[in-house]
Amino acid sequence: METATVADLIDTNTRQWNHEVIDGVFAQDEATLIKKIPLGRIASEDILFWPYSPDGRYNYKSGYRFLKEEAQLQTAQEPDNQDSMLWKKIWSLSVPNKVKNLLWRARQNAMPTKANLRAEHGVGIFWAGAYKKTIKLLGLQRPGSFAAATANGSGPSSDDDVVYLVTKNQVRLRQPSTSLQQIVQLSKDKYSEFLTCQVPTTVRAACVKKKWKPPPADLVKINFDGATCSGTNKSGLGVVIRDIMGQVLASCSKVVNQAYNSSEVEAMAAGLALSFAAKIGVKNAVLEGDSLLVVDALTDSKSSLSHIGPLINDAKYYS
Repeated sequence: METATVADLIDTNTRQWNHEVIDGVFAQDEATLIKKIPLGRIASEDILFWPYSPDGRYNYKSGYRFLKEEAQLQTAQEPDNQDSMLWKKIWSLSVPNKVKNLLWRARQNAMPTKANLRAEHGVGIFWAGAYKKTIKLLGLQRPGSFAAATANGSGPSSDDDVVYLVTKNQVRLRQPSTSLQQIVQLSKDKYSEFLTCQVPTTVRAACVKKKWKPPPADLVKINFDGATCSGTNKSGLGVVIRDIMGQVLASCSKVVNQAYNSSEVEAMAAGLALSFAAKIGVKNAVLEGDSLLVVDALTDSKSSLSHIGPLINDAKYYS
């Protein structure tokens, strides 16, 4: 096998991978990847293509994206991935933006706590002093009772504690404070603000089926489609040929013993459609599929450089 080439892994009669040879030479994971590469029925010369764009041609945008992803892979760490998931969850919450901002600051340890203020600005003493001054200005009981009540889960022990909780910063900053009588209405307003942020449950619209459009009077229409079932590791191809009245003139289907991706299986279905039409003598027809990538490649006068290029060349051979 020292002088063997890729051609030795292909069955010359069926133009498909020789599974027996591949399984005997390569490890299981490698063999699985090789057998997933689609082969054209017509032999063609090897070409170089750019795998990071749909059409196989290099452009600045795909080149930049490739370099960016490479840099991210080199610096990627598991904690960073966890942080990224956390940020997505935070910003997707149905809560007011100020709550999201608060959670983000808390996660970044950017809250103006006494410890952070002491560490960053050396004003911890001022913060503690302002805390005690607030108690004195309000003329309330010492905050120890409030701390004890909240620690054991019983909540504020008096109306004074509630007022202290709501208004201490307002008094400290010499701003108008909220009275006890206004707290209920304030709570209702905050709850209403929360409800306005909730994503409304959308009623799923009825599925509107796309109507089949008839071809011109002197043509027939060929519809092709492909599907993949990863559970059985198989793909399915289907072709239907109709006249102007929508009457089925001919149809065919094929099972491929390999699960391919969507663009590959669509390109295979297009090749099957055109070869089937040529076989039954259909010469003038409209070809229709639901893969824009495949349709654009078929109508392009240039040779396809994408990963489905060999399959597109197969289809063009019969067109």
